[in-house]
Amino acid sequence: MKTYNKKAAILLFSLIAGSFLLAAPARAEEKNNFCAKLGPGSQQMLGRMQNKKHSRIEPRKIKEDKISSIRSQADLKRSETYKKLYEKYPSEVQKQAIDDYKSTIEYALRVRREKTDVARQDFIEKANSVINSHYEIINSEETKLISAVQAASQLAADSCAEGKDPKIIAQTFKQSMTSLKGEFKVNKSSLENNKTEIDQLLIKRKQVIDSAMAEFKLSLETAKNKLISSLK
Repeated sequence: MKTYNKKAAILLFSLIAGSFLLAAPARAEEKNNFCAKLGPGSQQMLGRMQNKKHSRIEPRKIKEDKISSIRSQADLKRSETYKKLYEKYPSEVQKQAIDDYKSTIEYALRVRREKTDVARQDFIEKANSVINSHYEIINSEETKLISAVQAASQLAADSCAEGKDPKIIAQTFKQSMTSLKGEFKVNKSSLENNKTEIDQLLIKRKQVIDSAMAEFKLSLETAKNKLISSLK
């Protein structure tokens, strides 16, 4: 998530840098040159902002955990354990005890996996929804920012064409850039909430998985004790 906040910060920096670049003619010795520098300066600033916006790629989606291979290895190891038990305890009574143990373990394991799979999928879907929403908001804020800068630049250019005082035009333009900077900063701050949303989803997923694991361990311990008792 930090990637998106960083991109927004870069865009904001472009605005600030551009505003100071264009507002610089407001100093006494350069005020009369403001109108002459406005066109090229505005185009450069807007060009940088557009490039930042267009160069930002879509966010990488959260993908499903690659746990199938891990589960396959665990299944193989568990099958080997069952095989050794059958070989070590060959009597019919012992085999029945091992069958019961195996059935209990396999059922408990299936329930645990189903619960954890649901928790993981729920996290993936909701987290990606948060990421997409965040991405769309950034796009919207960048578009509004660029449009506002274009409007401020055009207003200044029109004032220059009408022969108005360059000093006043420069001051007005600088005030507009400062205002836009503030608005963008406020709007950007609301985007930081997405990390909190992701963290909450992670906590919820962990709670479900921990609960499923605790239930499985209890079933495993109970089945193990029963098996030991039966094989004596």
